[in-house]
Amino acid sequence: MRVFRLLLWLPLFLTLTACPPGGKDSDDTVTDTVTDTDTQSSDEIPAYCAQSCTSNADCGLGQEAFDADNFDCNEGACLYTGCNSDAECESWLAGYVCAEVFGVSICLQGCDTSADCGLEGIAAHDADNYECTSGSCQYSGCNSNEECESLGEGLVCLENAQGLSACVQGCDTNADCDLGNAAQDADNHECTGGGCIYSGCNSDEECEESLGAEYICNQ
Repeated sequence: MRVFRLLLWLPLFLTLTACPPGGKDSDDTVTDTVTDTDTQSSDEIPAYCAQSCTSNADCGLGQEAFDADNFDCNEGACLYTGCNSDAECESWLAGYVCAEVFGVSICLQGCDTSADCGLEGIAAHDADNYECTSGSCQYSGCNSNEECESLGEGLVCLENAQGLSACVQGCDTNADCDLGNAAQDADNHECTGGGCIYSGCNSDEECEESLGAEYICNQ
């Protein structure tokens, strides 16, 4: 659960938008987490819910790819600084490698060709949505609204600020973007171009209510 929360609220919002873990061995938790991060489309990282800390040791999650040497306690909030080696990633998920994307190293499915990437039977995350780059599966974007609808009703394919198309909730107003918790309801989103874009948490109280007392809103 703590790893799920970490992946959901990482300051890698913009990084994971481009590179969701897409290997055939990925489980539903990883896939769902990545889908949530697809909502980022701002040039700047929005405020996000992060685990509070007084030192790097407070941020370790007990897994090699997510322990104290993968974090920086920055102004009281845990900032994920990236994986350190392929071995760390392999210990988390078999076949995963440590790859740099947008200047941050994250664990991605390893590959020889793009055919090795993607989740079979999921149109928005199958082989034609990935490129095998330097031995890692890197998400190249959704191709159509129809692909996104295969993930859930009302999802649309929207291009973000990095020029990557990602599946986001379709909307007419901000109210359509409410995900039912304090840190991800209507006042944390903007309906832009027909899609919901996460604009950030508004307070520590939102994060505490949504994720627990140890989480704060990192500005």
